[in-house]
Amino acid sequence: MNNSAVELRNVSFTYEGFDAPAIKDVSFSVAPGECVVLCGESGCGKTTATRIVNGLAGGFYEGSRTGEVLVTGRDVDDLEDWDLASLTGSVFQNPRTQFFNLDTTGEIAFGMENLGVPREEMRRRVRDVASELGIEGLMDRGIFELSGGQMQSIAFASVRACEPSVYVLDEPSSNLDPLSMERLASFVSKAKARGCSVIVAEHRLSYLSNVADRYLLFENGSVAAEWDARRFLGLTDAQRESYGLRSSEPPRLESLLSRLARPTSAFPAVEARGIYAGYKRGRPVLEGATVAFDSGCVVGVVGRNGVGKSTLLKCLAGVKKEELGHVRFRGEVVPFKKRHEHAFLVMQDPDYQLFRPSVLDELASAAPSSFDPDEPRLKAVLEAFGLGDVADRHPASLSGGQKQRCVCAIASESGAQALLLDEPTSGLDFRNMERLALILREEASRGKTVAVVSHDTEFLSKACDQIVLIE
Repeated sequence: MNNSAVELRNVSFTYEGFDAPAIKDVSFSVAPGECVVLCGESGCGKTTATRIVNGLAGGFYEGSRTGEVLVTGRDVDDLEDWDLASLTGSVFQNPRTQFFNLDTTGEIAFGMENLGVPREEMRRRVRDVASELGIEGLMDRGIFELSGGQMQSIAFASVRACEPSVYVLDEPSSNLDPLSMERLASFVSKAKARGCSVIVAEHRLSYLSNVADRYLLFENGSVAAEWDARRFLGLTDAQRESYGLRSSEPPRLESLLSRLARPTSAFPAVEARGIYAGYKRGRPVLEGATVAFDSGCVVGVVGRNGVGKSTLLKCLAGVKKEELGHVRFRGEVVPFKKRHEHAFLVMQDPDYQLFRPSVLDELASAAPSSFDPDEPRLKAVLEAFGLGDVADRHPASLSGGQKQRCVCAIASESGAQALLLDEPTSGLDFRNMERLALILREEASRGKTVAVVSHDTEFLSKACDQIVLIE
């Protein structure tokens, strides 16, 4: 314990405005060169534990803390914010929340500028980090032209360039394709080899199998169990599922491609024809894309980060206007401004779609006027999505996974005939991933069209009848 890079001693933290602590009496340590994974169901306290380490809990997130927190042997209460920031590097679940620049290269350099790194050293580190992470093609790009996975890669790069002693990663794989997840595992391995400590709060565990040293299971804000890597990987599927944990060996994407979509209707429920769409600079993301979706089935949309999966859904939903091509619903061309009457899009970032003072209000406001906003019925919908106990909470106070489920519930309640979901499982544990898969299949059985962009092969294998591959 005395040689630990990170140490929490009987730490509890209660957010401002809440009566119950988010974590309580938590103790653990992380040695230099060690990777510790924090796992458990959504809302169990994993993210709060990471915020304790990097100083956000009690700083940016107001609240009260008890217990001791040491980073590289120093009490965080004795450290200035900038000093703790120089020791810890954080990648958040939603990378948009940590960006300060509009261009990628400037974003990677930003943290080093704040730490006073000399200019030539900054340039060298930017080049080296881009090469190490395989993101040379993302340099000198506009931040908001990138896909969610590409943004996540830039967030990694900005942290790596600052060369911290401790890495704190909160669901870093949430928007990454399989190749990017392999690179992330390599990144963690290299950080360990340099003697750095790595703390990862994560649901998708498979990519960490060869780099994690220990796993801590959080339940109701406390550490309920601990395993070394060998014992954790030896857990049976039934044991892991009983803890609400994802598989350590999900199916590979190649095994799902036997389900490649072949629409059977002469007039598919949703169809995009010859879609060209892009952003301000560079070539179009979609170049003549044509794809059709039948009603009554769940279709997974897969492909590498940045190939246009999210852009396709935005065009179908009337969120982004294509440059060329058209969109049809049941054989009829529907203009851009009318598509929201037919389709509901669940975006990667749920914060874009939550505005009301409570979860129940969000659901009530989503129902079309033809629906009776009956509170018991709405509460039954929330129960189906595992949100019954947070019906009266403000959406901003929810965990990432709870926000995702809230927007999915809104989509279900909207009355739209086409449900389009973009990475809906990024914050979901095993039980809620299974719950969402079942709900989407039920929606499809009612004759709706359901299209899901995802890199989550475990979810795709449970939810989808067909697969569309974009290259």
